[in-house]
Amino acid sequence: MKCPNCGGQNPNYRRKCQYCGTYLDRPALSSAVESLRNQLLAMSLSSEDLYTVCFALGIDWHELEQDLDEAGLTDMLARMLDNHGRIDEASHFLHDFRFPQGYPPLATPYADNVWLTYVFACQNVTTAEQLAKLCEEAELGDAHNLPGQSLPHKLREVFRVAQRHDRMVPVYEWLAKLEPQQGLQRSRRRRQRR
Repeated sequence: MKCPNCGGQNPNYRRKCQYCGTYLDRPALSSAVESLRNQLLAMSLSSEDLYTVCFALGIDWHELEQDLDEAGLTDMLARMLDNHGRIDEASHFLHDFRFPQGYPPLATPYADNVWLTYVFACQNVTTAEQLAKLCEEAELGDAHNLPGQSLPHKLREVFRVAQRHDRMVPVYEWLAKLEPQQGLQRSRRRRQRR
């Protein structure tokens, strides 16, 4: 999409020109993109939740324009997914999507699945001290400088930085040393009766 002011080429999901900040006339949404946008809107996501959905889909949420409200962010994400040809995939993914707190306790991080490793981290990295140790061990910088409102948001940023700088192996190795949180188990007496 060409900016009418500076002539710069922009992806069709951008609301403002990335070069000069001019507001762009974006094309109308196709029915599939509009359906995905409505699916996202129906989830009533805060901006932080929307960033977590972006992370789960492998989309860099830093590309979203930060001055948008939740509806504007949702519209931009739907357009980004369309730009990447991922509308059907995202729609199916969101149908069964759960945030980390919706998962049962995981026994281990998953070396071949970044999302489930993130879920494991959210379940087991419960203090700022642990987060700082993870950043130190994986050589990801100072944990105090991480953006985000809570530990899961800060962990999401750790994973983004680790992926960008090819540091997922040390993140995984550090997480694998943690004792996983145990879920509720049946009492011994009840298990013996079976």
